[in-house]
Order: sequence, then structure tokens, then C-alpha cells
Amino acid sequence: ISGAWIGHQIETSVLDRTAGITALYVSSVLSPNLQELATDDRWLTAADTAALDRLVNTNGLGQGVVMFKIWSVDGRVLYSADPALIGQQFPIDAELAQAVQGQVTADLSNLDEAENTDERQRFSRLVQVYAPVRHESDGRVIAVNEFYLLPDELDAEIRAAARAGQRRDAAGYRRDGSRLPRVLLARRHAESHARVDLERA
Repeated sequence: ISGAWIGHQIETSVLDRTAGITALYVSSVLSPNLQELATDDRWLTAADTAALDRLVNTNGLGQGVVMFKIWSVDGRVLYSADPALIGQQFPIDAELAQAVQGQVTADLSNLDEAENTDERQRFSRLVQVYAPVRHESDGRVIAVNEFYLLPDELDAEIRAAARAGQRRDAAGYRRDGSRLPRVLLARRHAESHARVDLERA
């Protein structure tokens, strides 16, 4: 098994766990101001937009979230800290499509998409998470919340997990290695007996 494959598996595992935990928190904060989208998914109400603005301008979302957007299920930006994006429609990528289907997705983004103009001005890369916004009464997906996390803590956790895996691998190698001479000795002993038997035959 290659180190690159193991590293990818560690990164994916940490990303998925971080995204799932943070998405639950973010949804609990934002969802009350998005429920009107169940009856009109074209725009947020003025009151809901003002509530989100206050959230952004005061203490933000916390939990390491630095920015967020709200998307309609057909790919329009319903809310962003960058007002120029609101109302714009973008192609639905795989991550947004999965969130519309009810899944939480996450990846490390280099912020090279057209909708990332605001993020690129402040960051070189971020953890990008898409999470479904559900209607409180029937559970259907009425919008998608896209939020961004700083990668620093994630990078540190990935490095720690990789080091722990390397220590486990090293310990296993030492255990296997300690048995190796006995295995070789037994094999040579068996080969010696086989040669003697052949000579006698």
C-alpha cells in the first residue's frame, strides 16, 4: 500500500468527520432563517437577509467558519457576504448536486471557481463544505449551505493521524522482523532435510 494512498485515506476521513460535525452546528444556526425558502425558493426575505447580515457582522458562525453562502437547489446564490454574487446562477457541480440530494460533502479547495472571487482575495485555500438545508416540518432539502473553514487545524490533525499511522506501521514491522530469522531458519532446515532425502533416494 503506497504512502500516497494512505495519506489520501487519512485526509478523506478527517475531512468527512470535520465536515459532518461542523455542518450540524452551522445548520442549527442558519436553518431558522432559511425556512421561508420552503414556500418561495427564489429569494430570501428581507428579514432573513438582515438576520444573516447581523450574524456576519457581529461574531460570525464560530467553529472555524470564515465565510458562507446559501444556494438555491437550482444553483443560484441566495446569500453571500459579497452582494455582487447574490442572484447569480452557476453550473451545478458535483458537490452542490450531492448536497441537493441530502449529502454533506467536503474538500480542500484552491478557490479557483468563478464563484470564489471574494474568497480568493483573502485566502489561498480553504476547506469547502456543502450541506443540505432541510425544511423543519417534512425534512425535504430546500437550499444548500456552503461554508468555508480554515485548513490549519485540519492540516495539523491530518499530520498527527499520519504520524500515528507511521508509528503503528513501524511497531508492526518490528514485530514481524523479530520473527523473520526464525522463519528463515525453519525454511533452511526444511530445505536441508529435503536435499538429504533426495540424496538418499
